Amino acid sequence: MVVVSFWLLNLLQIVLVTAADFATFDILPSISDVRKLQAGQELIAEKLSLQGGQCVYVLDGLELPKSYEVKISYPASIPASFTIKLLRSSPLQAVHGGRRLLNTEKLMFRADESKDAELYDGVLLARVMVAVEPAGVIALPHTKNHEFAIFNILCEEVKFGIPLQAWWIAFLGVIAVGISAIAPMILPQQLSPTGEPRLNCSNKSSD
Repeated sequence: MVVVSFWLLNLLQIVLVTAADFATFDILPSISDVRKLQAGQELIAEKLSLQGGQCVYVLDGLELPKSYEVKISYPASIPASFTIKLLRSSPLQAVHGGRRLLNTEKLMFRADESKDAELYDGVLLARVMVAVEPAGVIALPHTKNHEFAIFNILCEEVKFGIPLQAWWIAFLGVIAVGISAIAPMILPQQLSPTGEPRLNCSNKSSD
């Protein structure tokens, strides 16, 4: 039931596109820090200045029409707040933006055909902007350990609101629920709790 509820919640987030989601669009900023992120590959230990650092990631390897999710994960040791914005020049439709879970920031979008699409040999190029700001109290603000925010970033395909890498977890959950529902009907009566032999105390007392 937990897996089904999680799947329905993510599916609902795709269907219900609110006006707040489209606020994640922004014009193409003049940022010199431009990096490349290949779909399906994770970049480890990326760095941004903790004091207003920002960069643009060019998403390469996207295919039309598919849904994708850009996910940023970062350690809890550095109090930082990340934001992900889908740039307006990208021919994409924001589905859900700014979805935070623990130390993770996510942005889900769908690549649709557009006259402004940047297509190269049938491959779509899109851009997202990542920005970071300090959040909370930094114990030692002038130390080198807190000059930069370190994070991992991943762009992966999404089906029915679930990333492809997490589908095996969903399958295992469905199998576990199915086994728990069928097991009572298959197991012998002797193995069920109601079929356990009981000790007849009355006969022992009479002896």
